[in-house]
Amino acid sequence: ATVEPSGVTGSYSWSQISGPGGGTFSSPNSASTSFSAGTPGFYAVEVVFTAAGWTDDDTDVSGDIVVFGVDSETVATVPSNRSRTKLGVGEEVVCSVTPAISVTWSVTGDGYVSPTTGASTTFTASERSSTSTVHATIGSADNTIVFTAVEPSGVTMEQEPGTGIWHIYGTASAGFKGRPYITPNDVSFINIQVREQTCTGTGTGFYSYLNGIVHPVGSWISVGVGTNAKPSKVNGVDTIQSGSKGPPFSNGIFTWPIPWEFRVGSSSAKEFTIVTHQQVADSTGKVTISKGGVSVSKNAADPTSGY
Repeated sequence: ATVEPSGVTGSYSWSQISGPGGGTFSSPNSASTSFSAGTPGFYAVEVVFTAAGWTDDDTDVSGDIVVFGVDSETVATVPSNRSRTKLGVGEEVVCSVTPAISVTWSVTGDGYVSPTTGASTTFTASERSSTSTVHATIGSADNTIVFTAVEPSGVTMEQEPGTGIWHIYGTASAGFKGRPYITPNDVSFINIQVREQTCTGTGTGFYSYLNGIVHPVGSWISVGVGTNAKPSKVNGVDTIQSGSKGPPFSNGIFTWPIPWEFRVGSSSAKEFTIVTHQQVADSTGKVTISKGGVSVSKNAADPTSGY
């Protein structure tokens, strides 16, 4: 705010006369000053000018001064911290100003906002790791929020609730149904898709017959809402099994180091982790099979069972 009486010298005194909270002036006794307040809302200020050698004062009262703040809330409901500024790639956040006034929205860096004017907008993070600044601008005032988008880094599995362990009596065999979750767990990846890529397996001993078996490329699968602890749940169940082979039994290991890829929308695919499928047989026909942190076992003499 500035007051410039023409050709007259004197003293100035700025003060706040209304508003939802207390504010401060950068130079309360100067012709030009800045006003700031910690509580968003509409404020009014006044300045009293006393001319040198005069006993009367001249008082000017401002129109509304708008002090506005910018808040954000993730569209994803988990993780429960919806005011976080760390996001998964492609994640969406609603940004809004208080009080609800129309501002111009823009982004420095990757990602985009829509709409670009109004009291609120939705920011969509980039399809790759990035740091972006969302601006809410009105006149010369510019409030910002900085967001960091991260890519998926891993896959964990849990045995699908309500399922059993597959096995055929008299054979070396075991299998389970696994539900994948995408990590890290402090962001949401509900706007990505994932798939398994191809790889070549290695088999030794009892599993030498599987040596060189190629894992097929999987279909793209969307990621949905999980729990607060595991927020990014793959919308599909993986069937993990060893196959079945009868005696004679011997020690052997078969391994598939399976690459996992992600994409956002129609963007290019990017590998983000390796998930190992491994099955181990011993000389009694016991098989232990594991993938993504889940491991199950069956003995050859165990009764036949399904998933």
